[in-house]
Amino acid sequence: MDSHFQVTSHHFSAENAFSESSVLNQEGTREWVQKITGWEQEIQEATERTFGFDRLRDVQRGPINAILSRKDVVVRLPTGGGKSLIFQLPAVLLKKVVVVVSPLISLMIDQLEKLKEKDIAAAVLSSKTSSEERARVEGELRKDSPSLRVVYLTPEGVQRKAVKDILKGLSKRKMLTLIAIDEAHCISTWGPDFRPKYLELKWMKEQLEDVPVVALTASATPKVTKQ
Repeated sequence: MDSHFQVTSHHFSAENAFSESSVLNQEGTREWVQKITGWEQEIQEATERTFGFDRLRDVQRGPINAILSRKDVVVRLPTGGGKSLIFQLPAVLLKKVVVVVSPLISLMIDQLEKLKEKDIAAAVLSSKTSSEERARVEGELRKDSPSLRVVYLTPEGVQRKAVKDILKGLSKRKMLTLIAIDEAHCISTWGPDFRPKYLELKWMKEQLEDVPVVALTASATPKVTKQ
């Protein structure tokens, strides 16, 4: 499967994130791969020291450069293609909070353990999170300068009033650097009973001002593209 990314100039919503104008091949995006952001040395150091890679792939470098330039991005990469690095590396560089929305609790927990191995402060808030852990994480996120770098939430969890208030507070304090919608192809795959939770995510773009959004998918079939 081809690896694609597209920098979008319009406001992201789950309804338009996979329109034909959004999911394109790499033609026309070379400028983002080569773009000078001022973060070149820091990107290379984090790539090597924190994540253990010699260099980024173009389909990772382009979206990361766009994110650092405060742009919205749609990324299509196959499973195991390095999608998570696209939102994890900015969290390390900018030393602020990245919120990742994913429908798969098992995947969130797996990524959490890998981040801990790299000494990156991260947390998961889901239906399986204990009340004590939830209180700890939410308390940390209410601080002026939270120590957490990556926070995983379910689509349902993002709709909780307490979480909305926390995210709005982070945005107001300029401590929320990115919203990542992971496994975004589930909009189609999981059917109409699941889709509304993803469609409701558009409030994040509308109310969390100047926070870029990256939507990541492992597949962009005609069905997904249409939806």
